[in-house]
Formats: sequence, C-alpha cells, structure tokens
Amino acid sequence: MDIGPYPYNPVDAVADENGMVVIPITLLDLTGEGIPMGVYTVSFIANYDIPPDYFGTAELTIKPQVVINPGIEPAGHGMFINIPGYDIANDTITVVGYGFPANAVVTKIRLLNTNFTNVYYDFPCSLLTDENGYFSVEDLMSIKPTNMTAGLYIPIVYTTPPPVTLSNTSSIPLNAKGWVAVDLSKMGIPGLEGFVNATSQINGTLSYVTTAARQSVNKFDVLNIDIVDGAYTYRFSANLLVNASGSYTIFALYNTTTIPWKTLFNITVPMTYDASISANVSFVQFNLTGAYLANIPASPGQYRYNATFYEYANQILLVLAEYKLQITGGLVTIVHTPSGQSITYTTENLTVVGTTVKAPTWSFTYGDFSYKVSWVYDAQARQATLTVTVTRKETPYEFRNVYYLVRPILVFLYGGMVYKTYPVAVMPNTTITMIAFGYSPGYGWYDLHNMLTVTLDMVSPLTVVELGRDGNVTFKVTIPVGTTFGSHYIHGIDSRGYEYSVAIVVGAKAVFVVELKPDKIVVSASYYNTHVEACPCAVYEGKTFCDVCVVYTGGCDYLGDYVNVTLYGLQPGEKLVKLYLDTMEVPSSLITPTTPVADSNGMMTFKFLVPSIPEGTYTIRVVTSVSGEITVVWAKNTSINYIVVKPKLLLVTLDSNVTGGTGVLPILVGPGVVRVIGTGFTPGVSFDTILVNMTDAFRPIYTNVRYWSVDSNGILIGGKVEDKDIYPAILFQVLQPGKYEVRLTYYYGATLKLSEPGYIYVVNNLTYVATKEDVDKLSNDINAGFAAISGKLDTILGKFGTVLDNITLQLNSISTGISDLKSSVSTGFSSLNGTISTGFATISGKLDDISKSISDVASKVGSIGTQLNTVYGLILSQGGKVDTILSLVNDIHTNMTYAMIKLDKIDVIVSKISDISTSLSTISSSINALSGKLDDVKSAVNSVSSSISDLSSKVAGLDTKITGLDSKMDSGFKGLEAKITSLDSKVDTRFNEVSSKVDSAGGAASNSMYIGVVATFFALLAMVFALLGYSTIRKSVVPK
Repeated sequence: MDIGPYPYNPVDAVADENGMVVIPITLLDLTGEGIPMGVYTVSFIANYDIPPDYFGTAELTIKPQVVINPGIEPAGHGMFINIPGYDIANDTITVVGYGFPANAVVTKIRLLNTNFTNVYYDFPCSLLTDENGYFSVEDLMSIKPTNMTAGLYIPIVYTTPPPVTLSNTSSIPLNAKGWVAVDLSKMGIPGLEGFVNATSQINGTLSYVTTAARQSVNKFDVLNIDIVDGAYTYRFSANLLVNASGSYTIFALYNTTTIPWKTLFNITVPMTYDASISANVSFVQFNLTGAYLANIPASPGQYRYNATFYEYANQILLVLAEYKLQITGGLVTIVHTPSGQSITYTTENLTVVGTTVKAPTWSFTYGDFSYKVSWVYDAQARQATLTVTVTRKETPYEFRNVYYLVRPILVFLYGGMVYKTYPVAVMPNTTITMIAFGYSPGYGWYDLHNMLTVTLDMVSPLTVVELGRDGNVTFKVTIPVGTTFGSHYIHGIDSRGYEYSVAIVVGAKAVFVVELKPDKIVVSASYYNTHVEACPCAVYEGKTFCDVCVVYTGGCDYLGDYVNVTLYGLQPGEKLVKLYLDTMEVPSSLITPTTPVADSNGMMTFKFLVPSIPEGTYTIRVVTSVSGEITVVWAKNTSINYIVVKPKLLLVTLDSNVTGGTGVLPILVGPGVVRVIGTGFTPGVSFDTILVNMTDAFRPIYTNVRYWSVDSNGILIGGKVEDKDIYPAILFQVLQPGKYEVRLTYYYGATLKLSEPGYIYVVNNLTYVATKEDVDKLSNDINAGFAAISGKLDTILGKFGTVLDNITLQLNSISTGISDLKSSVSTGFSSLNGTISTGFATISGKLDDISKSISDVASKVGSIGTQLNTVYGLILSQGGKVDTILSLVNDIHTNMTYAMIKLDKIDVIVSKISDISTSLSTISSSINALSGKLDDVKSAVNSVSSSISDLSSKVAGLDTKITGLDSKMDSGFKGLEAKITSLDSKVDTRFNEVSSKVDSAGGAASNSMYIGVVATFFALLAMVFALLGYSTIRKSVVPK
C-alpha cells in the first residue's frame, strides 16, 4: 500500500468473506511525525492474481493539527513569576504541530481568548516545519513570559507556507469543446474553497512540419541540425557512407546539454533509389525524452521527429520534420468561483509548441490568497491540464477543537517562595502575602478597573485591590483577631464574578486511625467492597494427645478494615465532597455516614471501608465543601499521611455467605476442606505455597495454589470451568487441636512476599473413638424409626382414601336432593345463613387451636430432623471407617426416600378434595336458587344448629387430644411413633362418626337433614385440611 510517496506495509491484511479488507493506519507511524499537508493518492496491490486494472485508488486529505500540553491537562492559571515555587510552578504551554506544509516558516503562535473579545497573547517565533510538516515548541512562556487573563484560549498558528499546487487533467477531443476543473478545497489550506474551471476549444490539425534542412555539395560532409527542447539541447547528424555493398546513411543523435556530449543513438540505414526524384533516400524517426535516452514508441506515426537524407548526383540534403499541431483557432475561458463569486479570464492568445497549446499564465489575488493558473492542452494525447498554485503570505491556522484553559488562583508568598497551600498554621492577627493570577482582564485590555474583593469565609472583609491588565496582583491581608480555631478560607472575587477560594488552617488538621488496629497503618482490602467478618461458634471443647482438656472460644477474623477519620477546624455544616485514596475516589457507599457534616464545633468524623484495591501505599485525601482538599495524617505520627494495603487471607467454611458479609471460621474435628478468601493482591502475581504457623510442612501438598490468580480488584480467584467459578480452597489435614495461622507466599516480580494470615481451629477428642458396632447400632435405630413412620403413614393414607370416597358419594346424593327442594326453602334462607355462619365461626376457632397444636407437632418433628442431621454429621466425621459409614448413609437415604414416596400418596387426596370442591360448588348454586317458606325449614334449622353444636364439641375433643399429643412429643422418637398410632385411632373414630351422620342424613330424606349434613361436611372438611397441613409439614422436615 502507498499513501502518495509513503509506502505502508500492512500486517495481516486479509480480505473477509465479502472481499473487504480493513487496514488501520497510524499516519504518525509513516515517518514518526506524520506527513505534510496535502492531498494524497492511496493505492494498493494484493499478493494474489488480480488484474491491475481492478485495483482502484482513493484520496486522502491531510490538514494541520496542533496539540497543547500532550499527555497532561491543557490548563493553567496564567501564572508566570520570577520567584521559585514550592508546590506550584509557572504555567508551561507546549505546542506540537502535525500536518503543516513541509518546510514552512512558523512566524508566531497566538492564544486567542474566546471569553473576552480582542484578548490574545502572541508568542513570536521563527522556526521551520520539517519535511513532514512537523514542529514543536516546548514552552511558549520561555519565548515570551507573560501572565494571562482567565478564559478559554484557542491556538492560531501563523505560517508562511510554500506555494501549494494542484492539477487536474481532462480528456478533450481536438476541434471540440470541453472543460477541466480543480477543487481548491482539496489543497488542504484552511479557508480555501471553491473551484477553478477552464473551458476550451482548440481547432486545428496534427501533422509533420519541416522545421530545418541542411545541404552540401560535398556528398561526404556531415550535415548537422541543432534542436532545443526546453532546458536541453541536442544535435542531429547525418552523413553518406558508400561501400561495395551500396549507399548508406549514418544517423546520430547527441545530447549536447553537458560536456562531453552523450550519444543517444548512432544507426546505419541503407538507402533506396527514388526514381521520381532521381535520388537515393534514407529515413529515420525518433523522440526526445529530455534526458539521454531515445524513446521509440510502439506504433509508427507518433514519433515527434522524422528525418530524410537525400543523395543526389552532385549534392546531399538533410530534412528534419516535427510532428506538431497547426491550429486554425482557439479560445480558453477560466472561471474561479470562491464563496459563490465568479472571477473570469478569457484569452485567444495561445502558444503552440509541438503538439502542445499553452495559454498565458493567469495571476490574480482574492482575499488572502494569490493565485497562478496555467492551462496546457496536449493535442496528441487529447488532454487538457489545469494547474492552480495558491500562495498565502501569512496563513493563520485556527484550531477551535484545541484549547488551553486559564482559571483564577490565589497563592501565598512565604519565605521567598510561592506556595499553593500555606506551609504553616496561621494565627489570628497574622499578615500574609498573597498573589492572584488568572482573573478576568484589567485596565489596559478594557477601560474597566477590575477590582478584587478579598474576604475571610465570604464574611469578614480583608482587602480590595485592583487587578492588573492580565488579571494578576500581589497584595497583603491580615487574619482578623477573632478568627476561630480551625479551617477557614480566603475568597477572592473580581468585578466580573470570577472567583477562587483557598483554604488556610488556624490549627486545623485531619487525622485517621484504623478502627480495629489503632497502632498500625497496615490494612486489609474489602471483598468486592464488602466487609466480611467470620466468627467461630461459641465454644468448642476437646482433648489433646496428653488427655488435657482444651477449650477454644475462638476470635473472629475479617477482611476489609474500617478507617476512622476526624477533621478539626471546619466550618459548622461543612460537608464532605470527595474522599480519595491517592487518585482513586472512594465510593460514598463505603463511607459512614454517607454524607458527613461538620458539627457546631467545626469537627467532622466519619469512617470508610477500604475498597477492593491491590496492595500498595495510599495517601488519604478529603475534599470538603468549603476548605477544599486536605491530606489526612496518622494520629500516631503526623508525618505519615498514608495507609498500607497488604494482601490478607480469610479462611471460612464452604457454606459461608461471604458475599453477604458473613462467614464461619473453620473449626475442624479432622481433615476438612476450607475455602480461602484473599484480598489486596496485585494482578499478575504468581503464587508459591501455603505456610502453616510459618512452616513449609504442606509445600508438597498445596500445589493447587499455583493455579490461583488475581482479578482486577486484587481478589484471589481460582479461575473458571464451563463458565462456573472455581473457589480457592485447601484440604487441611491436621488432627492436633489448636489455632493455626495460614499464610500465602507469592512472587511480586522476582520478590517472594508473604500475605497477612487467616486462621483455622482444630478441636478433636483423641481419647475416644467410636467403634463400627456403635455406628451400626445407630444406623439400625434410625432404620427402625423410619420403618415405623412409614407403616403408620400407610394406615392413615388408606383410611383417608376410603372416607373421602364415601364423602364424595354422599355429597353427590345431597346435591340431587337439594335440587328438589328449591321451591320450599327460599324464605328461610336468610335465617339459615346466619345460623350456619355462627356455627362455622365456632368451628373455625376450634380449628385454629388444632392448627396450633399441629404446628407444635411439626416443631417437634423438625427438632427430631435436626438431631438426625447431627447424627449424620457425626457419622461423616469418623474418617477411619469410610466404607462402613458409606453403607449406613446409603441405608438411611433409602429409608428416607421410601418415606417420601409414602407421603406423596397424600397428593391423591388432593385430587379427591378437588372432586368434593366440585360437588360443593353444585350445592352452593342449588342453595342460591332455593325458594319456599320459612315455616317448612325452621325445624331443619334447629336440627342443623344441634348438629353443628355436636360437631363443635367433637372438634373441641379432637383439639384436646392433639394438644395431649403435643405435650408428649418430648419423650423422643419412639414416643412420636406411639402418638402417631394414637392419632391414627382417633382419626379413624372421627371418620366413622362422620360417616354415620352422613348415612342418617340420607335416610331421613328431609330438607333439614340435608342441610345439616352440609354443615357437618364443612366441619369434616376443615379437619381434613388440618390433617393435610400436618402431613405437608411432616414431609418438609423429613431429611432428603
């Protein structure tokens, strides 16, 4: 690929499936400085067989560009002073230019203030752009030191560029009208636009015309004809050669531009006799290239020159003819159209040179540009070429997309140096010297005396001074005697409202202390910006090898230190705006309270959680709403203003909810897997091994740590597999009770470093070991208990199914009977409804008592489930009998699964209750349609009331029995079995009683009995639902 004269070799430029190749090009890389301003033709070729005609070209226009202060903020305070600065320096303004005209002279650089009209600063310079159009000014202030007013400045670079020339060619037939145009906007000159268009018609013919002839009576003379072609001169020679073979002519062409001459060709041509003129004749054709070579075209008739040599009887003759244009007329009109205007030039004064027609050069000036326009027509090639050369005496390049910002500032002059922050505490009644820079323009730029009003805390007046022309002034202020201890600020505002505040401290300071480690500045980073605290359970007791009882209460561990910060001397009500660790802003969500406010004494206190950041040293900086930025120092040593983040481990159990901020410290009774949480690491470190109590005993075991890595938050990770996280963990194989310190070693570059520790507790009673028989007996007891539960549940489920089938049949019969009574019970429905509602309310209260009793039963069953889980965990802890324990656990799992299958039969009851619900719906619709007399149903209502009361008392009896069952649950697992058997018997009795009442209601065949049975059914249905609730609770607590 070529960009004009600049070759570019793309890497891995491969066409995609659509035949498209995308090649990113960094123009700066072509030369290291970019390329000059102009329009470039971009062309390319491919390394596979494609005809050259298939490759097109494109145009690339390069325009100038400048950069101010590359790599840093293009801003300052318009500050220049011949006094050294301690924590502030004079403005430095660097300007770098790219893509300017090559070898142009940069005459000056202007910074134009866009906020204030006619305010600008010129920095004269005399430097050349290089061949790539590049220049650099390291510091404008060193060229012309000056203070600058406030405002947003844009750069204007003034150059005296070399002329820019652009040509265009168009095909125009001879004796026909045509045009050729040049687009001035493609010259890359800012502000240049429009077109130059040339319309022409050249009439004439192309033929060979004799231009010279030489003759001699001495037939063996050398005949010479001199040719002038531009800056080159030639000599064409011919002479006769006669020998035994016949007559020949020696033709030769020499380039005589330089000494010695250069022979372009020397050929011998045989002569032939032409009877029409009675002479021997020889002929040759040739071209001039303007150099030392002959250019012989492929087809005859297109040579520029031909020569004929004649040998007569008594003399010789050489005739030279040139192929040239003979015009009979021609007209050229050139029009320039800048900004919609038209400037026209017309001429018939054309010059013909060979086959070329030239118009006189047209020179004119428009605006800031001078133009030279030339037009040439090559009649042989049938092409017109228009060439436009544009020159600007001093070209300003204005860059509105580049800026330099000047903002006001107040600084202090102390001890012969300039300070941004006053170096010592200021006492009341102290006079200090200050300097203002970068305020709005003063008198000189405008007829305005710009006054700077200076106050303390925007309340107490300090002074009023006039700012200079460039918005700067040096002045003194005295801190009022009554200024309170703490932080204050000096505020300066000028006549246009430009203002700045600088903090001063009257004994004010900001200190920090690590909350749980007040004597240290080393902290641990949080886990994804969350404080994670892990504690062991309350007390663990075990025995050592020597049968000595040991008790571990275990201390808590955590990740993510809290740092307490206290600021003194603030203004009451002043707020915390920002908190930084170096340049990183601490999120407000990690600060407590979220928006700290100074109290009435000017004191502000808050704490923050150390974010998830890599290890390192971090300076604590706060920005408040009034005092501005304050660096916080350590309360124990005010020369230290940073915290040190070090990597730390936290060891937790596998089921710890670390994302929720809590965890459980591992307390092991044998070998166990422990999750490793780590923060504060630097991304890219490599891990070495785990040290336990600063020993490398586990180095051969913990090889997995070498696969661990660190994410961008400095948090230890184990990687991923199939898009699932792998959590770092270790297998801790220690039986000896104790508290173990676990550290991680890692390489930071070539340096081996050590993390802060995490902790594991081991509690083990080594004097007692359970035997296999103990475990077998425990397994048998568990199996027997589950078998009893399974049997009883089968019995209950069978009775449920039978009774519910009977209920469904009876309700279907009830629905049929009620349909026949529609005409007789309408009048008494309201009274019936009230009575039923009263009965239902009574039953509902009893059922609530039953529900509570059943909940107590469920609680007892849940307690038994918890005890079973504890037994299950103890079995798993017997690491020495893995095979036996695995078999027992499988038996337990089998029995539990079988119990769940039995309990699932209750789902059948649910479907039957659905049938009952359908029947009830039918009853409800039938009751709504009943009509009749109240007298016919009074006795029925009384009967219903009696039945409801009877059912209510029986429900109360059921409540009492279930309560008795609850009180006996504490007797243990076998007691539960007995009570379930008792419950089975009582439920059976109740079902029989209800079934009997349903049968009686059907036999009576009276309206009142049908309604009584409906009421009885509702009571029964409530009991069924309660029992179903119990069975559901039972299923939920059965271990899975």
